[in-house]
Amino acid sequence: MTIEKTKIMIFVSTGRCGTVRLSQILQKNLNEDFTVLHQIGISRIANVIGNILYLLKLNSENIKKRIYKKVQSQNKNKFLINTDPLTAMLIPKE
Repeated sequence: MTIEKTKIMIFVSTGRCGTVRLSQILQKNLNEDFTVLHQIGISRIANVIGNILYLLKLNSENIKKRIYKKVQSQNKNKFLINTDPLTAMLIPKE
C-alpha cells in the first residue's frame, strides 16, 4: 500500500495587510493557469449587497450567481483566486 503525500494549504486572513501579502505570495508562486487578485473592482459593493441580502433574508442565490458569473467571465485564465474576504458574501452555494 502506498500513501501519497498531500499538500494542504490553509488561508488565514489577518486583515488587509495579510490578504495583500497573501495575494503577493500566491502571484509569485503559482503558474500562469492562475489569476490572483487581492481585490476585484466590485469587492466593496459585493460586500454591501451580500450583507443586505443576508440581513433581509432575501432569496439571493440568483443575484449571487449573476454577479459571480460576471466576475468569472472577466477572468482569462483557468483559475481565479481572490484573497479579499469582502467578496465572500457573493459566492453562490452552487
